[in-house]
Amino acid sequence: MHFIAADVPLSKENIIWPTGQGIWCLAFRPTEDQAFYGNVAQTNFLVGYDLDKMIVSFKATDCTKMA
Repeated sequence: MHFIAADVPLSKENIIWPTGQGIWCLAFRPTEDQAFYGNVAQTNFLVGYDLDKMIVSFKATDCTKMA
């Protein structure tokens, strides 16, 4: 995923989603003027928000190991 000041590398689990036996869907959809960074793309990332500096950060994480 490319942002203005950074790139976030996505795994196949962040890009395609199983919908049935042997059926996979892309986790993206086209839009005319807006982009949405949805929950599938954010899977296994810690997302940080610095409201003062207006910065969003992403850290790849195995969320299954978090308590």
